[in-house]
Amino acid sequence: MTAPPPHPDATPHHPHPPGYPPAGPSSAAPPGGPPGYGLPPPYQGPAPQWTTSSPPGGGGGKVGWILGGIAAVVTALIIVVAGVVVVMRVGSGGDEAAGDGDTVPAAPNAYTPRENICVTLDISPVEDLAGTSHILHNEGYEMFSIQTWVCRYSMRNDEVWGELKLTIDVYPDVDGAQREFERAANTQLPNFGQIEDAPGSWQQGIIRAKDGSTDYVGSITILYQIQDSNLKVEARFNCILDVGVDLEPEMRATVEEVIGNVMAAHAV
Repeated sequence: MTAPPPHPDATPHHPHPPGYPPAGPSSAAPPGGPPGYGLPPPYQGPAPQWTTSSPPGGGGGKVGWILGGIAAVVTALIIVVAGVVVVMRVGSGGDEAAGDGDTVPAAPNAYTPRENICVTLDISPVEDLAGTSHILHNEGYEMFSIQTWVCRYSMRNDEVWGELKLTIDVYPDVDGAQREFERAANTQLPNFGQIEDAPGSWQQGIIRAKDGSTDYVGSITILYQIQDSNLKVEARFNCILDVGVDLEPEMRATVEEVIGNVMAAHAV
């Protein structure tokens, strides 16, 4: 069986596929259309539609530029304000360091602990009032870097029987002594009178007094709390005496002298 003769429009290198019309005038594209086999042009989708609010390069772009400009201005203002605050802080710190600011730096510690202070302390002012003393309690200890000595003395003469108790605290810093003084000053003590200021060579001090006299015996107790630098002292002096005898002014004066001796003994 012989093969059919080639199609007159087929080329030797590109045989015309069966079932498709040959290229030529009958399959040419209409005038103005694309060349080829008369196939429809590829789909390109509908033409883009732009709204009037944001066309390319239109109003939306202007709004973006405006918002961007506002953001830039706000950022610049924040940077300027932050710079002014930093400069003010640096300047303020310099003034305080030079002593021109309102903040006063804390004073350095003016006192240091002393060993066996109950034995070496001069309490002669109290002895002159109430007689030769005997040590009832002599204890020293350290807790939370606070050096504490508790001293109790008993004394007696023909008119007075007295007891003096001293609690001496040397703190590692001034703030600790101030906080403890304020706590003690705000502590209510039953049967004691109103708090009075106790002026002296210390930074701050208070005194309370209690009259525990009865129909048969007189009793007066005075309580001092003082703070100076990193030192805090509590002095409690009680005297038993004849009814009607008022020794409170003398008791105050002698205790203040003893507190002064405590400060002198612990001074750096």
